[in-house]
Amino acid sequence: MAVSDRLALAEIGADIPDSVRSGIVDSAKLYLFQYSTAPDSGKFWGFSGYLVARGDCIIHAEITGYDN
Repeated sequence: MAVSDRLALAEIGADIPDSVRSGIVDSAKLYLFQYSTAPDSGKFWGFSGYLVARGDCIIHAEITGYDN
């Protein structure tokens, strides 16, 4: 699984609905993630999305895309 460096809210863009965006405080940490089983095999699958964390806790995660 690949996880991005910490991002600013503006960098994630429209993937975050307003209902979630309005609850994100300045101290929250935002990350993008992507997972694929075995992309070289031809029968792989995967997903991608974002997560919001405060301190050591993930407070929201959303899958925004699927692969294969």
